[in-house]
Amino acid sequence: ADAVAAERALLLEQASSSGKPPEILEKMVDGRMKKFYAENTLMHQTHLVEPDGPVVSKALEEAGKRLGLPLSVEGFVLYQAGDE
Repeated sequence: ADAVAAERALLLEQASSSGKPPEILEKMVDGRMKKFYAENTLMHQTHLVEPDGPVVSKALEEAGKRLGLPLSVEGFVLYQAGDE
């Protein structure tokens, strides 16, 4: 929660220097926060099996509907390729 608040504050500060009206600033920050969530949270990331498909939360919801039961993520494993 602290990281989200800090990121939002930073983005709002950056956007404020543009001189745009407050309602436009909020929309700019909202768009950048969507990108932040997509990069930093599992449920907002693009589904790996379907890169152009839904985010993980939507794919999980759709699979649950097909199976006729609620599904949830209990854990995950992060695989990383490369030299990092």
